[in-house]
Amino acid sequence: MIRNAILAAAALACLAATPALAKDDKSFLTDVVMGNNAEIAIGKLAEAQGGSEAVRSYGKVLVDDHSKSQTEVAPMAKAAGVTMMDGMMPADEAEYNKLKALKGKAFDAELASSMAKAHKMMIAEFTEQTKSGSPETVKLAAATLPTLEKHLKLATALENI
Repeated sequence: MIRNAILAAAALACLAATPALAKDDKSFLTDVVMGNNAEIAIGKLAEAQGGSEAVRSYGKVLVDDHSKSQTEVAPMAKAAGVTMMDGMMPADEAEYNKLKALKGKAFDAELASSMAKAHKMMIAEFTEQTKSGSPETVKLAAATLPTLEKHLKLATALENI
């Protein structure tokens, strides 16, 4: 019994001492491609259904920036064996469908909240990738972070409108 407790404590100590690892390149690039797809689709929805000019403008920023990102990441993704698919992750698709059912102020509030949350998560993932990804994905993540931070700042500002 004492032996099992010591082994369990040692295992926990090892886990606690292990730094979080960035995703492998293929997983990271798949996330980027699918994340771009979601942001483009949600941006187009914001342009069409936003209740305020600020939200419609934010939608255009999302479409423009994530379309540019998709174009830039495509060669790297293909080289890593990532298929350039049109889909998005299930959670993003659920959020898209939730937003699609809303209009006006309700749409604006949900968009601002979900985009702030999503961009915080993306910033964390891209920051982690800069620490332990391959040189190519480190460069991509570092170059993308300022745009993600801009999107977060804009989404946060929308939350306060």
